[in-house]
Amino acid sequence: MELVGDDGMAILLPVLAADVAAIAHLALQLTQPPAHAVTETRKHHAMLGTYYRKIYADTLAAEDILDL
Repeated sequence: MELVGDDGMAILLPVLAADVAAIAHLALQLTQPPAHAVTETRKHHAMLGTYYRKIYADTLAAEDILDL
C-alpha cells in the first residue's frame, strides 16, 4: 500500500508472523518502523531507499542504503 502525505510517499509493508522476532530484536535498537524496514531489507537482500541514512547506518551496510 502506498500513501502520499506532506512528507512524501510511504510504502506500507505487512508484518508477517515469521518476521515478528527479527523485528522485535531490532526494535530494541531502533523504533518499530525502521526495524521493520531493516528486517525486510535483509530478508530480501535488497537496498533500502531513504532520505534518512543516519537512522539505518548502524544496522545496515553502507552499500545497502540508497540515498533518495
